[in-house]
Amino acid sequence: MKLLYFFILMILCSCSSKVEFIPIVRENERLVEKQMLMDSYFKERILNVLNHYKVNYEIENDRIMIDRSISRELIWNYTSKANDSVWLKERNYPASFSKLKIIND
Repeated sequence: MKLLYFFILMILCSCSSKVEFIPIVRENERLVEKQMLMDSYFKERILNVLNHYKVNYEIENDRIMIDRSISRELIWNYTSKANDSVWLKERNYPASFSKLKIIND
């Protein structure tokens, strides 16, 4: 019986329409996930970007959850915008750039 509950729980979890936002950067012409970029400073900036583009998200246990259907390319675009101080300043978004992690594209 416990095994049945386990499988039901696994199915329900896998059917979730939300996934955790993980920053994506371009490395050697490939899009690569970089969880290490997700610090409090990056979170502040990425929330500005998501709000700007009216992306639906939820905060669950300090994780940003986005719709599973958002493509890796779009996540890369959002990540790039969140790390672009000029883009943020042009839109009057506050950001903590004193500890900004520089990412080479």
